[in-house]
Amino acid sequence: MAGQLSRKHFIETMGMGAAGLLIAPSFTRMAQQPLAGANPLLQLSRELLGGWTAAILSLQVTNKNDSAKYGGIASPDTGQVPGRCADAIYPLFYMAQQTGNHHYIDAAMLLYQWMENHVSDTDGAWLNEPQKNAWKGITVFTCTALCETLQHHAGIMEPSFRQVLLARIKKAGQYIYDHFTIDYGNINYPISATYALALAGQLLEEPSFIEKGKALAQQALLFIAPKDKLIFGEGQPYYERSAKGCLPVDLGYNVEESIPALVHYGLLMKDDALLQAVTESMQAHMSFMLPDGAWDNSWGTRNYKWTYWGSRTTDGCQA
Repeated sequence: MAGQLSRKHFIETMGMGAAGLLIAPSFTRMAQQPLAGANPLLQLSRELLGGWTAAILSLQVTNKNDSAKYGGIASPDTGQVPGRCADAIYPLFYMAQQTGNHHYIDAAMLLYQWMENHVSDTDGAWLNEPQKNAWKGITVFTCTALCETLQHHAGIMEPSFRQVLLARIKKAGQYIYDHFTIDYGNINYPISATYALALAGQLLEEPSFIEKGKALAQQALLFIAPKDKLIFGEGQPYYERSAKGCLPVDLGYNVEESIPALVHYGLLMKDDALLQAVTESMQAHMSFMLPDGAWDNSWGTRNYKWTYWGSRTTDGCQA
């Protein structure tokens, strides 16, 4: 089974001692029962998450002889392991805490091992795909996922694995601090870096990370168009209007990455002025939500990555 293989192999690989085998004493008591009177959306979300994480477990490669894929989540269509699959470490730990089932933790640890073996770079970044010279901007999302895993679920982690994550987040945070500016890629990347840096900074007690996140957040507000309140910067020209007088706007990336990141940043840092600006922008973007809850991103600058139900590279607007 994946749980039995992954835990033992991870302990051997990372050099954990016998103490690493201990489960947090309170872990078995932490499984949560369905809330009485819980709203239907919450119940539906939990059911969907349970189904999706079960599918992730079924797709995890547990054959040690397949060294390129061992520990990763293989696509049911192509059989390949997508580079960003390790962001699933967060929902796997969530399910572990909800159910009390350690199998989810075993899977998360094995998935972390695959990520470090195949898409982790020496400079602290993570690669978008397990190939040389792949895009590194996605480091902000993996950094956020690991930070939130620690933020909410450190209590059920083995101490040795917790220290592994903290050290790796420090490297990723330093990469973001050193390389990200407001001009790094499309605007969703520096905007997402505001939250990643603030979160990592608080977790690691690194004031420099927090200050860099704050600086990026203030610059990000300049990319909210004064008149229509839509966020621009998803393409070129970055700072000015095109020959037809248009700014590069992508509804999809705005509602599924940039706005959620700024909301999370504003809540974390208690920045009321920023939250007010983002709320106005969010309300403007809501004009493009269809009656059934889908988004009309047919006009966006990155609509080629969009489907009727959302983007293939973002986390969704639910945040």
